[in-house]
Amino acid sequence: MKKTLMTQVTNSIFDVMETMFYFTLEEKKDSGDELSGLFDLEPLKACSIDFSGDSSGTIYLLVPLNVLTAMTRNFMGEDEDPASDALLEGTLKEALNMIAGSALTKVNKESYMGLGIPEMVDPGMIEAQKEFAAFNTQEGVIASFVRLNN
Repeated sequence: MKKTLMTQVTNSIFDVMETMFYFTLEEKKDSGDELSGLFDLEPLKACSIDFSGDSSGTIYLLVPLNVLTAMTRNFMGEDEDPASDALLEGTLKEALNMIAGSALTKVNKESYMGLGIPEMVDPGMIEAQKEFAAFNTQEGVIASFVRLNN
């Protein structure tokens, strides 16, 4: 289940980032062994969303601040940098909500999959991950992973 879900999350990230944020992505195949080594010392924002149904768990999206700033500008159709953290965080939450909703509907169209509310999480509190998807954007790297409860 985890591999299937991660494939759908990856596909949804490509779709959402291109359609809603005008970002062209390239999957980063040489990401290393640990998620923690992917972002260097860049300021990072992270968001999670819980899901339930036949399987339950959490989907995470990690985005450096400079990438999130560009995403927000593109999403809002503005040339200026966003003025508030609330706007940046709202963009990240909405991106993850669209990604998760799209991915979960593609995993199993016949069964119910409930989706929670996206929440900001402290990137420093995320446990080390060996299974994740990373993507190069024109502004930097973004990453996502899935944690299953069962």
